[in-house]
Amino acid sequence: MSVTNTEISDRSNAERLQIRKERLALLRSNKAFIIGVSILGFWILCAIFGKFVTPFAIDEQNYEFVSVGDEPSIAAIASSAMMIAGIAEIASRSRITMMSNQPLK
Repeated sequence: MSVTNTEISDRSNAERLQIRKERLALLRSNKAFIIGVSILGFWILCAIFGKFVTPFAIDEQNYEFVSVGDEPSIAAIASSAMMIAGIAEIASRSRITMMSNQPLK
């Protein structure tokens, strides 16, 4: 019984199709792949439709929340102080944790 080239080609194409289906099934069951594709898809959508979402062009700036005067605004000073206080608290907690080898509460 002789096998023709077309039969061999048909078998190899069927095997390739089966392998592709199995690989796709493995990828679909991998959570890391799904999360990665979702993040990549999000950024691609942002790149395509970003101009419809933003209210300003690339070369425009919104000066509504920018302090125009020489003095910084009270809100900017307060947020800076709160950020510095938070960093100091985290640093002191980590220092205590390192010294005592006790977990943070």
